[in-house]
Amino acid sequence: MKNILFILFLSINFSFSQTLKGIITDSISGNILKYTNFSFKNSDGGTTSNENGHFIINIKNKINDTLKISYLGYEPKFIPLNQFNEDKEYILNYKLEISNNRIDEIIISEKKNKYSEQVKIKSKTEGDIRIFAFPGCEFALRFFNKRQEVGRVKSVKIHFRKNPNANTLSKYRVKFYSVDSITRFPSNYLLKEDIIITPKNKTYIYELNVEDKKIPFFNEGIFISVELLDLNREFKKGDKSGPGLRFSKGEGQQLTFENYYGKKWFRSKMISNLNSKNYKPINVLIDLNIIYRKK
Repeated sequence: MKNILFILFLSINFSFSQTLKGIITDSISGNILKYTNFSFKNSDGGTTSNENGHFIINIKNKINDTLKISYLGYEPKFIPLNQFNEDKEYILNYKLEISNNRIDEIIISEKKNKYSEQVKIKSKTEGDIRIFAFPGCEFALRFFNKRQEVGRVKSVKIHFRKNPNANTLSKYRVKFYSVDSITRFPSNYLLKEDIIITPKNKTYIYELNVEDKKIPFFNEGIFISVELLDLNREFKKGDKSGPGLRFSKGEGQQLTFENYYGKKWFRSKMISNLNSKNYKPINVLIDLNIIYRKK
């Protein structure tokens, strides 16, 4: 009898966990915004809404924090959590507003130009470094424009590595950013739509053709990022999903930036041979095909 009561007590406490759940939609059209990111302003943790726009996030012990909701091409929303101070499940639906900035005008004007001369930018490979990313972790690689003339992105090649221990097929989100003129960090979105890919769990190069998206390649270059998604909250770390991203130490400089559930960009600190004087920065392996105006 004591055992039965004890189990019942545990189940009751678990059912009243402090959580937020709901759906994220467009403020004008009402369309569901799937794969929306959620992160905490002052602490770790986060999640992503699923394919139906539904989200659920545990806010236990986060009462003094602020929840950030972010989505491609929309203004982020910040929710103070001190208003949710009871141990219960809160059902809330949020609407996000489309963001507008000057770079949108530049992108529209560039779409009118015609491009045909192709140039390949390949990452320098040295070593084959295995790193398991956490869900929500986004790696952005900087590409420089040596020709100093505006081009257009034709295709992206992402290097993947087979994970023989995987029990879940990985999903990744690919994004394109401009370069901030001051910080040189990833800045504005160059494509305000989701590109979700599900590569095969093997070691190979996945080519993504985006020529029809007409993404500009500015004089200062661009960033291309890859984010590991866990839409059904099936794993806590990428060691059980495959394929994983490939990394290399061939560039000789740190060109990779990291982000966690859309929280804040920081320059990656990944290095090889930590205990050696000959350590090198590690970068995610991505290649890029650019087309320029034919001279």
